[in-house]
Amino acid sequence: SEAYRRAVADFDAVLQRNPGYAIAYNNRGLAQRGLGDAEDRARRDPRPRWEAAARDFGETVRRAPEMFGVYVNRADTHLRLAQLARRQGVDPREALRAAIADLDEALGRSPGLPDVVELRGSCALELGDAEESAGADPRGSWRRALDDFRAASRMPGGHRGVHLKTAEVALR
Repeated sequence: SEAYRRAVADFDAVLQRNPGYAIAYNNRGLAQRGLGDAEDRARRDPRPRWEAAARDFGETVRRAPEMFGVYVNRADTHLRLAQLARRQGVDPREALRAAIADLDEALGRSPGLPDVVELRGSCALELGDAEESAGADPRGSWRRALDDFRAASRMPGGHRGVHLKTAEVALR
């Protein structure tokens, strides 16, 4: 985690000199997310770091919306925040919807990426679980998850693990 701390400091310095440098926001976001992951592994609160990462990814989107990868980075961070919220007994649906929206945007810019489709399916699956826990109808989210897992498994480079997720959704 020391390398991540140094990276955050380095990107802070870069952004002091060039506040419009979108890639530096994205890279600082990745370092912040890495620090949050380290906090989570150490059983400390990762939320401040993950929220800082999401803000940096948001700034990247604002400055360079054509950067496909930043949408996936932000979605992955929203998913971490949602999973943390769920562990803490907090409703994760808002973060999951934000993750799905970012993945929709990423796939709109670069369709046909099985890992991204699978990640969106995982987010939809978790959203369905959260909807069920909140007493809402989860079937639309679960249907979307099933569709994404099936689509990802048919794509070149798709993963066999998707079939297990497909079965898991189909059994609900």
